[in-house]
Amino acid sequence: LEGGGWLRAAVGGRCTWAVSPPDDVSGEAGQGTRALHRRAAEAYEALPVEPRRRTCVELSRHWLSADMPERALPHLLELAGWHRAALEPDSALGVYRFALGLALRLEADTSREWQRLLWEQMGDAHRLAGAPEEAASAWRSARALDLEGAPSQAVDRARRLHKLVSGVFALGHHEEVLSLADEGARERLEEVPTLAAGLDAFAALSLCALGRFEQARERLGIARERLRLAPAEGGPVRASVETALHRAMGNVLMGLGHPEQATSEYAAVLRWSERAGDTGEHATALLSLGDAHARAGDRERAAHFFQLALDLESRTGDRWGMAYTHHGLALLHIQADAPELAKEDAVRGLQLAARMGDRKLQSLLRCTLGRAQLRLGELEEAGRQLQLAAQEAAAVGARSEQLQAEAVLRALDARR
Repeated sequence: LEGGGWLRAAVGGRCTWAVSPPDDVSGEAGQGTRALHRRAAEAYEALPVEPRRRTCVELSRHWLSADMPERALPHLLELAGWHRAALEPDSALGVYRFALGLALRLEADTSREWQRLLWEQMGDAHRLAGAPEEAASAWRSARALDLEGAPSQAVDRARRLHKLVSGVFALGHHEEVLSLADEGARERLEEVPTLAAGLDAFAALSLCALGRFEQARERLGIARERLRLAPAEGGPVRASVETALHRAMGNVLMGLGHPEQATSEYAAVLRWSERAGDTGEHATALLSLGDAHARAGDRERAAHFFQLALDLESRTGDRWGMAYTHHGLALLHIQADAPELAKEDAVRGLQLAARMGDRKLQSLLRCTLGRAQLRLGELEEAGRQLQLAAQEAAAVGARSEQLQAEAVLRALDARR
């Protein structure tokens, strides 16, 4: 391994080896050297997880002590991948930061290629750590490097842009999502049709969030046509894109007043998110199914899916999802004339939203809490919560939530 350095680390602790021998090795000697490297790679792959991980560390140390960072970087990248696979994002981030320092010492074009890859995977680690803002920032850095120097492959640019769009969407920056999706079209990333369809899916989700449901439907038609032209594949990327497309169509149907039809789209999200291995999307699909069944008037099925969502969100630590699910349950309890239970769920959700500092969600939950207190005859406390709900919604420009809180305040004044 030390002699030729042909082994190249790949994802998941596997290795590949070069197909041609070094310049100074030819004939039978070259064949023998290749055979040795092939056996070394096979032996490395056959190691149990922990010895293989330790071997990766030793290879990194060897090349670092030899002052050859370009040969240490593949093994450092593999080591960070081990940490991510073991759900140790902080350790992975430490390795990535160290590797970035090494990459800066390389020749300009090589350095840029390594930085692109390292920033991209740092974003993946931040997302795993539940830090969406840091994830989006890292993907922005990778995207900026993609637009500098020698252009990277279209598939790499499309993948990194797709990740950035997903991060920006998670932060609720819907206009920026639309702008980034248009950038992808200008760069002709439709050459990678699956990921291009993924960009359209996030654009459609953002259009739904902005209340532009007919435009979202049109964008989904474009995405489906692109996906039809993509090669048949069954990997996690295709599953992830299908997940986003079905979720967007479900949101379109909900926005246009067809919750019964939306349930079939959200059920498809459940299937595709399971194939993609995306627990967050799976929880969102359960929550969306609860919302759709509630809107369709099936309170029993709505409560079932809300509870499934809450169980999964609590296991993954998704506080935003838990807060929104408590809001859905509180509304169900109000419809079922159980204001005590509605108050309990609204308070739990409000505590979670306050911890995250999400004022729009706090406004929504305060409004629901006020409605429950109004039913219970707690008029003074209901008025206080509704006033706060209107103020918080106005502070963040959440017009719909502000109007909702003001409408319930008028009902309270009429009651008084």
